[in-house]
Amino acid sequence: MRRVIWKLGRRLYMSARGEPIGRNLPESSGEFYMQNKVSEACAGSLGSVIFDIGANIGQWSTLFLQTAKSQGLNLDSLVYHAFEPVPATRAKLTANIAAAGFASLAHIQSVAMSDRIGESHINILGSETSGRSSLVDDPLQYDKPLDCLTITTDTLDHFCSEQGIDHVDFVKIDAEGHDFFVIKGASAMLEAERIDVIQFEYTKRWIDSRTFLKDVFAAIDGSPYSLLRIRPDRLELLPNWHSEIERFFSANYALVHDRALGWFDVHYGCFDRANTYA
Repeated sequence: MRRVIWKLGRRLYMSARGEPIGRNLPESSGEFYMQNKVSEACAGSLGSVIFDIGANIGQWSTLFLQTAKSQGLNLDSLVYHAFEPVPATRAKLTANIAAAGFASLAHIQSVAMSDRIGESHINILGSETSGRSSLVDDPLQYDKPLDCLTITTDTLDHFCSEQGIDHVDFVKIDAEGHDFFVIKGASAMLEAERIDVIQFEYTKRWIDSRTFLKDVFAAIDGSPYSLLRIRPDRLELLPNWHSEIERFFSANYALVHDRALGWFDVHYGCFDRANTYA
């Protein structure tokens, strides 16, 4: 009976919070929504720049480029970089991008984005193409790595400087718990307000990396960026950090510059004395 009540209570709790129930899939996590809205916003501009960090085998990149094409975005003027440091995964990414007809458009990068330039190790979890490989170590080895590879790391600030990129429209991050370090590596770009939107994934892997949404709020404090939770059909603006946010349920969030808030259907809310967001 306790098990039944637990499962029912959890489902009600997750539903009331608006959390994805079950797997954090693109249709339930708001990723499809973000792709459509960003493509619409960029369709009328020239020279849009998009980054897919943690591209894995290219499902997200392929769908985004197909969506952008259908929305009328000028692909000839699009600068697109997909980052995947694991060699076997990168090979599959390259093949999938080519099979979708975007080989000449997408620049496949072998470095891992982080908060420092140099070398690090990445844990291979599940398989090299599972999408779960991570720079984050699990001290309890709940998921025992199949392998550990040495990879090159870079920062968004340094990469953009080297590539001569002074503005990025959209950055998607799926770094399996390393997401905040990628954001830290873009501190100069954010301070100069040269990024419109950063989408990142927040999961229980943030516990292993000892990072929090509270760190993200601190990073944008006093800036023209807002933190919003991504829902399947809208964004919910979180005006400030609250302990109720820090639950490590898998969900996608976005840092959005004030000038880009109009790209999305934004719902505003706050936490009341009962610790309820509405």
